[in-house]
Order: sequence, then C-alpha cells, then structure tokens
Amino acid sequence: MTRAAATAAAAAVAPPPAKPAAKGSNLKRTAPSDYPEALKLLKLGAPPPKPVAPLATEVDMGDAGGKVKDYFARLGPYARHVLEKFLQKGGVLKSAFQPLADMEPAPISEKEDSLQAFREPWNLKNCLISLRRSGVYEGNGSIWWISDSTDDALASDKGGSYLAAVGAEPSYGQFLSAMYFWSKEAFNASAADDAKRMYIFPGLLPTSVPDLVGIEKQLEPPPEPRADGKDAPPAPPRFSDLPLFAGRALVRSYQAAIIEAVEADDKTLVRKLLEAGLSVTIRMRLSDDRNDRILDALAAAESIRLLKRAIVGGDSFMDFTAAVCELDAAKRTMQKENTVKQIKQALDLLGITYGGKPLSDMAIKAIRTIAPFAAVGAVREAFRNLQSVCHTLTDQSKLMRICQAVQARNPVPEEAHDSMVAVLANIKVSLWAGDVRESEASVVMLVGAKKQVFFFFFASLRLGLEEISHVT
Repeated sequence: MTRAAATAAAAAVAPPPAKPAAKGSNLKRTAPSDYPEALKLLKLGAPPPKPVAPLATEVDMGDAGGKVKDYFARLGPYARHVLEKFLQKGGVLKSAFQPLADMEPAPISEKEDSLQAFREPWNLKNCLISLRRSGVYEGNGSIWWISDSTDDALASDKGGSYLAAVGAEPSYGQFLSAMYFWSKEAFNASAADDAKRMYIFPGLLPTSVPDLVGIEKQLEPPPEPRADGKDAPPAPPRFSDLPLFAGRALVRSYQAAIIEAVEADDKTLVRKLLEAGLSVTIRMRLSDDRNDRILDALAAAESIRLLKRAIVGGDSFMDFTAAVCELDAAKRTMQKENTVKQIKQALDLLGITYGGKPLSDMAIKAIRTIAPFAAVGAVREAFRNLQSVCHTLTDQSKLMRICQAVQARNPVPEEAHDSMVAVLANIKVSLWAGDVRESEASVVMLVGAKKQVFFFFFASLRLGLEEISHVT
C-alpha cells in the first residue's frame, strides 16, 4: 500500500473532527470516547517512514547534509508511532492505553505500578495564574507536547535571519553528544542504588503560547455537576505542537533512544524512558512576539556557556579525579595490585564517564597518577588559581605528564605535594607575565622529543626557586 493510499484509508475510518480549540491555544482536548477510534487508526494507518541514520563516513566527509535533515524529520513521527504501538501491546503500564498526546505528566506517587517523577507535575491552574502575573510558567511537562516541526518556532516570521536558527535542527555531532543522556552510563550514574536509578531529561525546553484562551477553556467547570456531588478532578494539561526555541538536540536524541528501546523489545527500558519523557522541565512564556522567541533562544545558549564558566574547576580532570576517588568503589579498587581493567569495571558499573564517554584505559591510568595530588587541598587550590589564567591544562594527558614528572623527582609524597603547588604557581606566573603564551601550554611544550619535561623553567629561574625544569 502506498503512503497516499494508506493515508486515504486512515482518513476513511477517522472519526468526525473534534471542535478545535481556540486559535493559537496550543491545547489539545481529547475525550476518553475518542480512544477506540485512535486504536483503529493505529491498527489501520500505515506507519510513518522509518528514519535511517547517515553513515559515519558520510558525516565525516560532509556528504550527509540531506540525509541528516531527513533523519531528523522522520524521528519524531516514527518514535511516536512505534511507542504507541508498543504501549498498546501491554506489559509496560498497568493502566489502559492512552495516546501519548493525552498522557499526563508523570506524577509523584506512592503506587508501585505508577509512573514516577521527582518533580512536581504541571499544574494548569498555577500555570494560568503565573502566566497572567509574570508572563512565564515553568513546570514538569511532557515531551510529546513539543512540535516535531522546526517551522513552529518561526511562526509568521519566515525567513528571519536569526529566527531561522531559533529551534533549528542540531548538527549531527550535537545529536550524538546528546545521546549520552539515554546511555547505560547515564542511567547507572543517576543513583548508587539500582532500584532508584532513572533517566533524567536534562535542562529545560523553552516554549510559548500566544494567549490564555485554551488554558482558560480547559479549566472551565463541567456543564453538569457530578452525580456524587463531589468536585470534578482538576483537568489534566493537554498541549499540542508547542514551538521549541532551544534544546532540539535533546528532543531528537530522546526520540532516537525510544526507537532503539522499542526495537530491542525492552519493556523496562521503554518504561524508564517514558518516565523521563513525561518529566521534562518546560518553561512557557505568554507571548507571540518574535523578540521574546529570540531572547529565549539566546538565554538558553548563554545559560549553558555561563554555567560552564561557573563550574570551572569542577570541569577539570583534577577535580573530576578528586571526586571519583571519594567513591567507595574507587577506594576499594584504586590499589596498586589491581589492574586497570579491574578499576575500569568498577567505575563502569557506576556509570562514571568523562566528557560523555566511558573511561578509557588511558583515563584510568591518568586517574591513578593524578589521584595522590588531587587528594590534597593545597594542590587543588593551586590548580584552580592556574585556571584563572589558563584553561588548556585541564585535560588528562597534560595533568598526568606533570604529575609523573613531579613524582619522579620527589618520591616522598609530602615533598611531591609541595613541589606540585610550586610548579602550578610558576606556570601561572609565566602565563600572567607573558613569558609563555597559553597556546604553548601543550603536551609538546611539556614533553619534548627527548622526553624532557620543561615545566616552564623560565618562571622557576626568575623566581629563584629550585630548578625543576628538566626531568629525563
């Protein structure tokens, strides 16, 4: 059956269209009586085309532009289709099947069989109050409220120079980086207790509504009182096709993870991912102004940049090593008699990664070498001071070479620690005084062809300190 024929067949069995919500409301209202018809459509409608990821060689050669665009365009519809089909079969949820668009955000519940969230779910009444008072509301919502089309972020401003980038598709590299959040490592790193592990949707998704009509209509009391005389429960939020101004890579990676979990027929994984998708922090703005959309997109990007600067020190391999070595599993295994493989296995079980990637053998060796220094507060403080003028020495290879050289010259631990503080101070002074450019602070600078570690000896000589410039 062709796609066009399948679409026609689905339309033939479709129920009469429901009365649409007010224009611009982005609010979907689906009555329980619509569910059987939705099931029919799932059974009779042809599936959307399956997304096909570009080959790594195509991406590397720059020949995958069209394929990447097509892949992203197909991810959302296909993920929604296969997930609903999977949930329809049963075994994931105890409750009756609901289309994803009608699922409420995951609750905080004591029921064992209920989906679980750790953030308060979206509250329509509070949403209305906050949008009226401050023009912004933030809550725990559903990823399925977000539009799959990047055009919704542009609204009527087609062709705008910056708006063309607002909510745009990510690069394939950004997409692959975001896939980490749905990896086994991310899941294991969410908690030490297996029973409490979960996937956590990172960051927030900025969106907007042009008016309050749809929300107000949803909160209207039922036309007739309930038979038992009790108040009707609060209406669940059912937004649809909300525009997205930033974070598209997170959405696309989540959709790809859903498809992988369904294809693996992994009910537990699907449930965990479903919980994450129904526990997404969404920031909603009451505005139809293109300037607000641009500002929200800029603010989302700027917050990430500033967050990285704010945690400088915490993003270095020195502080990463210090934190890892405080883990009980690391303390038990970080012994000389244990092999790199044994240490790696222990840390892998906890989902420990660096830069979104599992720890390599070289990273484990670096942790072992740096650990004695990272455990000393004075060394960590000296390294943070160095970071105020230089960020090129934060990676594992440079730190490991410096630590190896200091250890070789100072076998006594206390002396090695004091020497390391002096070395880091000398590097900072050299950079600050302009004797060395930051671009020269590389492994090539630290380790020459004859394996001589220089340690910026000009600073040592200028300060009259003990010469620690050459270690053969």
